[in-house]
Amino acid sequence: MATLLFLNAWLATRLCFTFRDQPLPRNHWVALGLIQILLTGLLTPGLYTLAFGGAVILGLLLSEVLFPADRLNEGRLIGGGLVGAVAAVEFWQGNATSWLVSNQQLATLKPALTGLLGFLLVANETNLAIRALLHRFQMEPKNISDEQPRTVDDREYNAGRVIGMLERWLIYLVVVFAQNYNVIALILAAKGFARFRQLEEREFAEYVLIGTLASILLTIVIGQGILYAL
Repeated sequence: MATLLFLNAWLATRLCFTFRDQPLPRNHWVALGLIQILLTGLLTPGLYTLAFGGAVILGLLLSEVLFPADRLNEGRLIGGGLVGAVAAVEFWQGNATSWLVSNQQLATLKPALTGLLGFLLVANETNLAIRALLHRFQMEPKNISDEQPRTVDDREYNAGRVIGMLERWLIYLVVVFAQNYNVIALILAAKGFARFRQLEEREFAEYVLIGTLASILLTIVIGQGILYAL
């Protein structure tokens, strides 16, 4: 359960990726790496602490240095997956402890830490996955203008990012705490009403539909996983 404490702190630092669609400058990702390595100090020194430290550094190198810029989100997801793989092995073995919090205290905090883990996953990691999907199939919203070539509409894309994050948090909270899926229909109806005229454009409608369905699907999967863990 000490790993759960580390994962929450580590995921919180990855929120810096949420509004960054370009690789971090070297000084930024080095600073982020140092912070994440320091977070492994939450764990008692041992093999898993070293494994987490190595996964953190390798993940940042993959996404911010080695992967091309047009595959940035995939690199960040793979980097996160490396840390997740180490965590999965540790959960299976159950050996990691923390010098900061006793096992008894961790057991008491487990429901809160587990719920927070899902909250952080739907905030940023799900955002990375959806961005990677939209970019892969060239579904980002585009500027439509006769005066300039078609480029990504950053204003619309950023608005969609914030709206998507809020809708995922709402769905997650309802799925985990109320286990009521009716809110999904309410969200779909609200989106359709707010974007009624824009949905007449085929490309924009596809962008909204794919982004929304992927967002809902991933949030439900994470929510169900958290419920199972609880």
